[in-house]
Amino acid sequence: MSPTLVYNKLVYPKKEVPKIAYKDVNARIQGLSTFVVYMGLDATAEEMGLKEYSYFIMESMNTEEIYESWSKLQTPKGQASICLNNAIPDCSPPGTSIVSITTLFRPEVWYEVKPEDYVEIKNKIADGLIDHFELATGAKIRDHIEEIEIATPITCARYTRSYNGIVYGYELESWDSVLTRFMSMFNDIYIKGLEFCGGFWRRGHGYSSTLVSGNLAAAMILSKLNKGGNDNE
Repeated sequence: MSPTLVYNKLVYPKKEVPKIAYKDVNARIQGLSTFVVYMGLDATAEEMGLKEYSYFIMESMNTEEIYESWSKLQTPKGQASICLNNAIPDCSPPGTSIVSITTLFRPEVWYEVKPEDYVEIKNKIADGLIDHFELATGAKIRDHIEEIEIATPITCARYTRSYNGIVYGYELESWDSVLTRFMSMFNDIYIKGLEFCGGFWRRGHGYSSTLVSGNLAAAMILSKLNKGGNDNE
């Protein structure tokens, strides 16, 4: 859960939120959202030559260039894609397979998209991502697409109700890295009994980080309960 959302939408009365809490979250940079192309194919992974579960495909080793491409309304220059059948063989019916292509976007890029242009733009970006995947893997998946769905940052915002569809929490800046977040872990609790976890909190984004941060939040709350609720311990 985003502290920005909690402090602005979920705490009542508002006076219970200290000014320092607002300063804390307002200083941070909101992270990235995702763009995903989900495909059901009428051929097996073996038939298409897809031997791996995951593929990280980047146009270059220039990370700044890749990151910058996520700030433009065009096909990004990096993607993380999977063929689910290579991890779970029976996830789809015999003779078929599931491939998904995931990339990232600064969510504000989609502010400029008009409703009447939305479908055309997302289809064009998806088409470019499929081109990149085929070029990198040699797998002609386009000829085997039986079902396809495309999710944008707007989709994430609609179905998860996260701010701007953000899935990666706050950006891990040099001043706001995992290390500095842990160094201040006993000083950033602004409402007694309220702990956060997930991509917006101390360990940053990612499945493993989210799980570990949830365990840590529970451990800290339990510790305070056992010690009489002192937030400084």
